[in-house]
Amino acid sequence: MISQGGHQVIHASNGAEAMDHLDKQGVDLCFLQDTLPNESGLEFCQTYTNAAETERIPIVIFSRQPELEPEALAKGAADFLKMPCQTQEALGLVENWCQMIRSPNNGQAQAPLLESDGATNGDRPLILLVDDSKIIHTFIGNALRESPYHLLSAYDGGEGFRLAVEHVPDLLISDIDMPVMNGYEMCQRIKETESTRGIPILILSARGAGVDIDRGFDAGANDFLTKPVADNELLSRIEMMLDSTLTSQREKILVVEDSSVQRALITQSLAQQGFEIISGKDGEEGLELAIENVPDLVITDSEMPLMNGRDLTRALRQRDELKDIPVLMLTAADDPLNRAKGKHAGISAYLTKPFVPDKIVVIAEKLIAERRLLRERQAMQHYLSDSAAAAAVRAADTVGAVSNEMRAEERFATVFFTDIVGFTPLTERLPATELVALLNEYFDAMTPLFKEYGGVIDKFVGDAIMAVFISNDRHSDAESALNAARTGLAMIETLATFNQGREEMLNIRVGINSGHVIIGDIGAILHHRDYTVIGDPVNIAARLESAAEHDTVLISEDTYDLIKDEIEAHMLGPIEMKGKSKPITVYQVESCL
Repeated sequence: MISQGGHQVIHASNGAEAMDHLDKQGVDLCFLQDTLPNESGLEFCQTYTNAAETERIPIVIFSRQPELEPEALAKGAADFLKMPCQTQEALGLVENWCQMIRSPNNGQAQAPLLESDGATNGDRPLILLVDDSKIIHTFIGNALRESPYHLLSAYDGGEGFRLAVEHVPDLLISDIDMPVMNGYEMCQRIKETESTRGIPILILSARGAGVDIDRGFDAGANDFLTKPVADNELLSRIEMMLDSTLTSQREKILVVEDSSVQRALITQSLAQQGFEIISGKDGEEGLELAIENVPDLVITDSEMPLMNGRDLTRALRQRDELKDIPVLMLTAADDPLNRAKGKHAGISAYLTKPFVPDKIVVIAEKLIAERRLLRERQAMQHYLSDSAAAAAVRAADTVGAVSNEMRAEERFATVFFTDIVGFTPLTERLPATELVALLNEYFDAMTPLFKEYGGVIDKFVGDAIMAVFISNDRHSDAESALNAARTGLAMIETLATFNQGREEMLNIRVGINSGHVIIGDIGAILHHRDYTVIGDPVNIAARLESAAEHDTVLISEDTYDLIKDEIEAHMLGPIEMKGKSKPITVYQVESCL
């Protein structure tokens, strides 16, 4: 297979022959069977790796037993080839390793590596490479030759940790299988050390099994690449991890985790996406930080000292300013019972340990987006009428394009109009800021009355309020009309309290009419629409409001006929109304029984 790629191949039939060839010049790569005559290929690989005084030749173990891969890599193999395999697979592996072995610069000097004194040049990012293979150092040095990075080299985990503490690089790239201290141990020590825990770590190893990757992330790695790797992919990962374009902070996330390694890993993963991170080491500290900072998301471990994750969540839910913050629970005990307990406490989502950093970023983005959407809907309630908001929800539940949904229905309703008397002169007397403040205070005092009596505010038009009272399971047509009259009288009573101590005294008038109206979407189907009420009863209610005296409630004869037994009112007689051919009999409501 290998010779088909134009490579010169030397054969050996046992360990002694293999060692003889490896000791000679000219061998670049060794393919070694897992079993040799009278000895194990894996043990031969370990003996050669440990005994080599100079740069060892990379050994690729090939085997029909894929379960041997972790052991082979642990004993010094540079790579593992599962048999049987296709010719192209074997040739691809050879080409990748030859690319790393050969200098891509035709004999030119290698990219300079920083000596252990670590002298840097300007503000160029510093990368610490920890690997016991000189081939890997040469390959990465050549790959970074034209990049804006400085490279600092270490050849075992102990040296790597020492240089990380001494220089605090911007990024650390590490192998797993190394002398003195392996990559897992070094990562964990770095993440447990205050001065170095913020260093992002990229593991670059021939180990690529799921258990190895999970163990790497558990130890504190931020990313994982499997050898051999193309230089363009390596550069892409480095650029991503060192990306400094995220200058503006995004949402605020509180991370509560008693493990310093896990806390640092989560913090780094989220910070790289631009989030502002606050961290605490136990539930009590987490609650204090939440009260102080009001985060957009809380990520908490399930089991912690002083206060566990569920108790922390319960404490958050008891505070008005924190009760709607989503909580992501990290747990090693993900079972139905614990999920039920968490749901009762108010947990929003779960992530089972161990996990890869990308997963926590995805869930965090989802929870924050859902909260943002909820807050937008809540804010929209201040800009839409209740009927319009309800119509929007119904439209969203339909099948097909929302923009094509136009709804309309005929209903019997009582229409309510009110406005402030003399509002136009008021706008001329008061500065704009004072006028808006006064108007908002007035609406704040009046709008709760509509909810109390079952009315739905259709719209605000300047100082005017239009509302609709419609029969439902609780109220008949007559009861809805009576509630409209009660609302008008309650507004006049509330206004007396509102005016106390004010220089600008307000007066209002109210007009009420009942009849069959059209309720539905009015407007442009693709651009802007209003869910509102139209029809002749609406026009009459508006005319009644204009005809009312200060602080009085006028109702039409149609409304009076519905509620005459429940109110005290006197007839004002037929009055002429604009747009109506005949006079309309109206009544002024004095009280409701």
